[in-house]
Amino acid sequence: MTNLLTETQKTLNKYNIKLRKRMGQNFLVNSNVLDKQIAYASLKRSDTVLEIGAGIGTLTRRLADYAKEIIAVEKDSRLLEILTEQCAKYDNITIIHADILQIDIPPFTKVVSNIPYSISSPLTFKLLTYDFEYGIITYQIDFAERLVAKPGSREYSRLSVTAYYRAHTKILENISRTAFYPSPKVDSALVKITPHPPHFRVDNENLFYDVVRALFGRKNRKIKTMLAIYLDKQETSTSRKQILQELTQELPFLEKRVRQMSPEEIGLLTNHLQGTIKTAA
Repeated sequence: MTNLLTETQKTLNKYNIKLRKRMGQNFLVNSNVLDKQIAYASLKRSDTVLEIGAGIGTLTRRLADYAKEIIAVEKDSRLLEILTEQCAKYDNITIIHADILQIDIPPFTKVVSNIPYSISSPLTFKLLTYDFEYGIITYQIDFAERLVAKPGSREYSRLSVTAYYRAHTKILENISRTAFYPSPKVDSALVKITPHPPHFRVDNENLFYDVVRALFGRKNRKIKTMLAIYLDKQETSTSRKQILQELTQELPFLEKRVRQMSPEEIGLLTNHLQGTIKTAA
């Protein structure tokens, strides 16, 4: 670790680069962890690997030794010169200077990344709109625990439900904050994310996402309470709101607390609500 840490510090000092906390810039400087990431990815010579937040190319170069092509995306223009120089001898690295959230990503088969933690949620859900085999991604530990959380647990959240709907998620191992430079305030975790067709049927995905967001505004409250709040906020006439509130009294799970609801139950609740909305129209 010391050698990689020293190398990273020297490189940043050479270019007079100070990392920006607001951009989630914490570079992984533990060679053992980097090796494990690559091992978990089981890279093949046919793989095109997406790396988000390539930084100064520490992971990028390692990936290039195992895969057909690396798509390295880096937003920070200050790091672009370093990244380009560090990867110059590789002909299978494509560097894209862009905000990953603002571009159409070229086709890829796997994701291997130590991502900027500040974009963990929007990035994860953007990735799940693409077709790829799986991702080996480093997240902050609290985000990772919410990502894989089960109903009834303290960490169970909106993130848990929406991620489960579209993917299999698994924490592979925890990573100490000391493995990064500069060290963040919390530990991290290496997570495997495997996209999957929806685990259950929903009739209206937009409504499903809206309902999940509304319910987990207060996850310790009962479903009937949170549904009433949700419906009251809808932009519709007072009379229609009253009809909706009356009709929803027949929906399932009203006495359960939000944190007890499985994703499948929330999906079923949403489908019933969709029918109720049509009836009240």
